[in-house]
Amino acid sequence: MQWRTVYELSKDSSSVMQVQKATLETEDYGLLPDIALFGSLEWWNAVRDGRIPIHTTSGVITKVTENVRGAWPLCEINSGGVKALWRGRCLSSWTANMH
Repeated sequence: MQWRTVYELSKDSSSVMQVQKATLETEDYGLLPDIALFGSLEWWNAVRDGRIPIHTTSGVITKVTENVRGAWPLCEINSGGVKALWRGRCLSSWTANMH
């Protein structure tokens, strides 16, 4: 079976900018910039050198459920018999092309 990458954070500049804006401009949203601002060059360097851990999910997407607003699909992924849930806006166009 040939695997297909369906999401790469490094290529999702729109979401990175939204998280950065929420981090810098709100108190209730965003990510704590303890090591570096999410998506910044310093942040990516921290990912590369291991200060920020990498988590990878691979498997077969078994179910895609759109939320009420239709902006953030929820994917169920079978990863070696373990079901994982992943939410990602990037899958909207990918799943539309799969039907």
